[in-house]
Amino acid sequence: MQGKKVVNLLWTGGWDSTFRLLTLISNKQVRICLYYIIDKSRHSLEAELHAMDNILAAIYRRFDGAKDRILSVTHFVSNQIHEDLDITAKYEQLLEISPLGSQYLLLAMYAQMHGYGDLEMCVASTDSWTSRHLRDVCERVEDPVIGEYRRIKYDIEDDTPISLFRYFIFPTLHITKVDMLHIAKENGFYDILNMSWFCHPPYNNKPCGMCKPCKLAINEGMAFRLPLGARIRNKMPIVFMSLLKVRKTGFIRSIKLFVQKLAQ
Repeated sequence: MQGKKVVNLLWTGGWDSTFRLLTLISNKQVRICLYYIIDKSRHSLEAELHAMDNILAAIYRRFDGAKDRILSVTHFVSNQIHEDLDITAKYEQLLEISPLGSQYLLLAMYAQMHGYGDLEMCVASTDSWTSRHLRDVCERVEDPVIGEYRRIKYDIEDDTPISLFRYFIFPTLHITKVDMLHIAKENGFYDILNMSWFCHPPYNNKPCGMCKPCKLAINEGMAFRLPLGARIRNKMPIVFMSLLKVRKTGFIRSIKLFVQKLAQ
């Protein structure tokens, strides 16, 4: 293994990071360390872990030597991450500009805690604020072993909020999710990529169609990844929530509550 480049990849079992894993796995010059932060409050935790187990099993069956190239899979519990006041302050400043997932705060503190400066974070080229803003402040790097990626420009001041992302490099920031789909099909690993997970609050162990990741999947041309029921729920969320409430409270009780509201 001497002389091989080690890639530290943040992997959630999602589309973007699984695409990156699949593009790296055949590279015999690379060894991969996978990292996943366990947040026990996430409704999708079990689904993500299940997806990762299935994806790894499929990779080991498909790609010769894959077990040798994946050095480790590290699961780190979020409550073991030490708070960093400087990182927290930067995250809160970014929050004042636009909504930003709490995972970015946790991941930055995790990277700082362990001294990482090259964790691969897979953010696709989309119209989201995070993706657009990162593209504005990142520069292109061409690595002869791991290929093209983006990283925060060196002239970005350390006291600016966006420097929160200085711990990471971004190998998919220049690629759309649809691009990933085409590349996966061309290279024969689309079936494994399609095993990835994205929904936050699964409904009957399937994508709900109403959470932010489900909505993003539809808006980014990936609606086919949602079952028909999820796509219907996406179009008629109020109707679905009303039916769900009826199922939980019972039809007769729902009618009584409706009548009571009318009487008020």
